[in-house]
Parts: sequence; C-alpha cells; structure tokens
Amino acid sequence: MSYHFGNLVVGFIVLSSFLLGACATNLKPVETITQTQIIPSKTPTLSPTRIPLPPATSSPTALPVKAPTQGTPSLSSPLSNFPLNLGNSWVYSSTHYDAYETERITATYTITETVVDTQIDNAYYIVQMLRDNTVVTSSVNLAELEQTDLYLDGTGGTETYWYIINGTDIYLQQNELNLETVESSWLEYTLPISENSAWYPDPYQRNTFSVESGPNSGLRLARGPTQKSVPAGEFENCFEILTIYLSGGTTSWFCQGLGVVAGEFDHAGTPFGYSTVLITYTIRSP
Repeated sequence: MSYHFGNLVVGFIVLSSFLLGACATNLKPVETITQTQIIPSKTPTLSPTRIPLPPATSSPTALPVKAPTQGTPSLSSPLSNFPLNLGNSWVYSSTHYDAYETERITATYTITETVVDTQIDNAYYIVQMLRDNTVVTSSVNLAELEQTDLYLDGTGGTETYWYIINGTDIYLQQNELNLETVESSWLEYTLPISENSAWYPDPYQRNTFSVESGPNSGLRLARGPTQKSVPAGEFENCFEILTIYLSGGTTSWFCQGLGVVAGEFDHAGTPFGYSTVLITYTIRSP
C-alpha cells in the first residue's frame, strides 16, 4: 500500500524544499527513537506515491560520505532550514480514517523518518531516508478487511526514499536514486519558504504552468510565518503549506530549522483522510 505526508503528504504523507531562514525555537534534542510520516494510498493523483519496500536490516549501513569537491555550492543555508544531517530523526503519530461499508474505521500509526546516509555528488547533496511505519491501534482488525483501496494499512513496514538538494531546491525520489533525472523529479520544497512561496511539485506542471498564471490543481502555496503547537513542542517561524486538489487540499506545517511538524487531509467526497503530528525528534549538530 502507498503512503504519503504530504506529500505529509500525502497524505502524511508525506510526504514533501530545503532553504534560508531562522531556525525554529524549542529545538531541544531528545532521545533517539527509530521509527516515521505516512503518505497513504488514497493520496490525490498528483502527489508522490510511496511504495513500501521489503523490511530493512535492523542497522542500515550508511554509504561513505564524500568530501565536497571544489566549487560545490554551500549547503549551510538549506540545511539550517531543513536539518537533513546524518542521524537526525522525526517521530510522528498519524491517525487515518476511512469508510468501510457503513462503518467509519480508524487506525493510528507511529511513523519514524531517519536520515541514514548523506553524500555529495558534484552539486548534489543526497540524503537517504528510512521511513518506519508501525500500527499502534485500530478500530477494526485491519488484516481481515477485504477492500484493498482503503486509506488504512494493516501491515506497516519500512521504505527508503531520497531527498536531493540542488541549490535551493529539494527534490524527492522513491524506489531508486537516479541523479540523471533529478530536475524532472518531484520538487518537495523550494527554499527559503516565505509567505509568498508557491511552486508546482509535479515536473509536468512545472514545465506547463507558471505560478503567475494562476492556481491549478497541484499548486503548493505557503502562508505565514506563524506559531504551531504539537506534542513535540510549540514552534515559531512555521509556514502552513497548502497543496491544492479538487478533491480537497493537503496541508502541512513546515517550521524553519526543524522540518514538517504536522499534516492533514480530508477528502471532499467519500470520507477518508489523515491527521499527523510530530511527537518527538532528534536533531544533531552538523
């Protein structure tokens, strides 16, 4: 089953722009926990689809970090906004709901996203992420549900994906890393995020529409800065990011210096959706 954040999604997503700005307050390191944000299977069409991979080994082996070559752009600004340094992790609680026959069903997951490897390849800063999704509670026995298109997943599991920083842009790749297709990949963030930030994550839309020509389904808009309170703490310098879809937009909150702290989606038709919040995190010094 696919996941999204937001895509945090998507759904929590993803799921999903790495850049300049002040660090969020309350960045107090906490004990590392290994687990990540969900982007569920019923995410809107244009949001990235995350396909679960076979379970990873208990201790992923990080590839060697290559030393920066001469002329490599400075990464201090993007990483000060979205600290994708080795060992950093974000732990979320995500509740999903769906309609099964005449019943509303729910399931809560613990999702942990961890940076397990970083590399530099020419102008790219490459971040390998491991997402672990664990079922905590559910209103029904998920394994016995016959529908396969539900917004709930009864198995959990792990998957690997990659962020690639190119200048002020943060791209997302799933399933496999391909540096030849970076600029035609899903554009998760363009940094720095500000109250006027707007971009199309989908590569086809980026080449077809201009932000100035008006909003189309799939456009991502930022509002803020504002404060955001979640179980992990209360943070400032956060931006509410809305991704527009005809079936109902996905919303995430990105706090400078920390990353995504919350996300939600409510389908405008048949009722299904999710709500995700950050419950703890570990941010190490670079």
